[in-house]
Amino acid sequence: MNYWITADTHFGHKMLVERSYRPKDYENKIKKAFTKRIMPDDVMIHLGDVTFGADVDFSKWGKSRILIKGNHDSHGDAFYLSLGFTSVCNGLILEKYGKVIYFSHEPKEIWHGVDYNVHGHTHGDSGLMGYYRFYDPIKNIEIALENTNYEPVCLEKLIFEQ
Repeated sequence: MNYWITADTHFGHKMLVERSYRPKDYENKIKKAFTKRIMPDDVMIHLGDVTFGADVDFSKWGKSRILIKGNHDSHGDAFYLSLGFTSVCNGLILEKYGKVIYFSHEPKEIWHGVDYNVHGHTHGDSGLMGYYRFYDPIKNIEIALENTNYEPVCLEKLIFEQ
């Protein structure tokens, strides 16, 4: 069983293509990568900003699918559960691989006892990361699909590369 992390899928967000922030086929790239990487016994942790009205079935990617709501996830939890998520929350602390990891949508300040904050939201924009004065590039680990070829990231690999 692997833990896969993704963020900011923004399914149905046409402006991302119109302004050339993402390629026209970004949604298909994401779906193909999820299908290729996330096996039936795996866990997906989605760090928010799921969809802008697109109807996407997440139930086929892993046995457990956790959504940490982002700033664009304004629907009630029942909506995201209907998309196939098994849990919906605003943040998650997980002890895995000998580390305490706080998962959030936006970067969060690290407090005592937490080793890493894994987050989305900043889309690989170092200027935006700089907006968060507490940001530590070692302890705040950003997941940006724009920097991962639109593929999810394996948590074990992510933690052991730190």
